[in-house]
Amino acid sequence: MSLPWALVAAGCAAAACLVLLGPAAATGLARLGSSAPSTRSRWVGRAWRAGPPALGVGATLVLLASEPAVLLLALAGAVVAWAALDLRRRQRARAEATTRRDAVAELCDALVAALGAGVPAETALSDLAGDWPFLRPVARTAGLGGDVPAAWRDVARQRGGADLGHVAAAWEVSTRTGSPLAATVARIAGALRDTQEVRREVESSLGPSRATARLLAVLPVLGLGLGAGLGGDPLSMMASSVPVAGCVLVGVGLAVTGVVWVERVADAAAGT
Repeated sequence: MSLPWALVAAGCAAAACLVLLGPAAATGLARLGSSAPSTRSRWVGRAWRAGPPALGVGATLVLLASEPAVLLLALAGAVVAWAALDLRRRQRARAEATTRRDAVAELCDALVAALGAGVPAETALSDLAGDWPFLRPVARTAGLGGDVPAAWRDVARQRGGADLGHVAAAWEVSTRTGSPLAATVARIAGALRDTQEVRREVESSLGPSRATARLLAVLPVLGLGLGAGLGGDPLSMMASSVPVAGCVLVGVGLAVTGVVWVERVADAAAGT
């Protein structure tokens, strides 16, 4: 197999491994055996639709069986693709959580203003739900005379909404004891603003660590370009030598492990 076609096959196999070995596929297989009949039928339908791509994947891997070095490179490509998707997912999750926390702080300030102006709590919720859509289930529950603290806690389970659990507790105490709700929510709003400032400082401090980990993971790619610039042919060597390709796979695995580990430590430190 010539080098260009080998690299194309390696790319196809990398994408194939990402699809077949991704966490969604593993979760789907785990659920398939314990799902209700309707859910099981849905998963069977999805598996049937995935049949042709899976056959293509199998054919690609069979073709690469005679080129073990290229197969190892394909696995390395799958690891890199998975790491890129994981980093993108984490970035989106952090952005979503930050946006929701900022919205929660603004909501508390608006709720304090409404309650301070003498607006009934249920009316305030209904009015504010237009600006903060995630508040609509709470406003609906309040309008029906339901358990408002429980509705607050349900919304608090969403990403970035954990601070609403404090509002739920304040609402429950106010309902049971008759204590003023506005004063308690005002204290919560102040605490949320202070917490947000701390989170921003922590995120700013963690930025260089994240960037350094990603830069160290990308440096080997620059080494390939340097080798090619000096007159070497590193791609041919990797695609034709099993030991070299194995070293590439191990190196990629270690680099990805380092990046993922730094990201998880940073997320834990930032509380996301």
